[in-house]
Amino acid sequence: MEKSSTLSRSDQIRQRRSSSSGRRKNTIPRSTRGRKSSSRSTGRGMPPVLVRGDVPLDSMASPKRRSRTRRRYDIALSMPGAELRLPSLPAVRFGWRAVSFSLVALLIMALYVMWNSPIYLVEEIHVEGLQRLAAGEISTLLDLRGEHIFTLNAQQLYTDIQETFPEFASINVEVGLPNKVDITVTERIPVMVWYENGRTLWVDEDGYAFPAREDIDAPDLVINAAGAPRVNVGEDADPHQLLTPEFVAAIQEVREIAPEGRQLLYSMEHGLGWKEKKGWEVYLGQDLTNVDMKLNVYEAIAKHLKKANLKPALVSVEMVHAPYYRMEQ
Repeated sequence: MEKSSTLSRSDQIRQRRSSSSGRRKNTIPRSTRGRKSSSRSTGRGMPPVLVRGDVPLDSMASPKRRSRTRRRYDIALSMPGAELRLPSLPAVRFGWRAVSFSLVALLIMALYVMWNSPIYLVEEIHVEGLQRLAAGEISTLLDLRGEHIFTLNAQQLYTDIQETFPEFASINVEVGLPNKVDITVTERIPVMVWYENGRTLWVDEDGYAFPAREDIDAPDLVINAAGAPRVNVGEDADPHQLLTPEFVAAIQEVREIAPEGRQLLYSMEHGLGWKEKKGWEVYLGQDLTNVDMKLNVYEAIAKHLKKANLKPALVSVEMVHAPYYRMEQ
């Protein structure tokens, strides 16, 4: 019995060795355990990554997809506790690019419709203020029937009318939608007829000249001119202004004081005058401020010529203190 209960020394040494080796296998250091578990958790399912340069690993991660929220609609039915569920629709969000594209598309469509619509084509021109001219003359000049309203330039229309019709003292052109063209003018009123080098002009009280019209009654004050005063001096001078307003008033005054039925004359050398029935010409000069005194001097010269039975070609009282007459050659 003692031999069976007691082990030999060699068996005891083997038993101690086997128990100590089992304890070493079951005890693992914590540090080693943490490293193994972390390596398993981080490296599970990740392929090897090669990085060159200073590119951070976070930037290489795939972006997360945003899940679009869907709207669900439930409609209650007449039966209690029953409802109808409609299919859910994704919530659509419009960005600034989509909004700007929509605005551009709408603008292009609006321009296309406006450009091709017959509403914006000019059909008729409305002209107001005419007294002697007909509206058809202005319409024929501009020729705007069928033109698109967006192609018209009010300033250019104003220039065309002004150059063609100098008898207009004022011109106003208005172009508006959808096909509106309104022209308002003020006509000049002629007070005299100016004959010069075979050309007939009408002149208003401001001295502006414009072509005479055969279908309109002409003024009864007529001037036969050999040239015209130089009133258009300077860059701002109007080429249509033939006389100054003061000179027009002087001509009208001379007409009142000149003998009845005399033909009024104008010379660039001798100024304003008339032609006597006996054939000679009388000139009062360019300055008509002292016309009454000049007329008195002329009457004295005319009496002398009649008494002496002389028939001069010209009598000049341009300078009231130095009058003269010139005989025919």
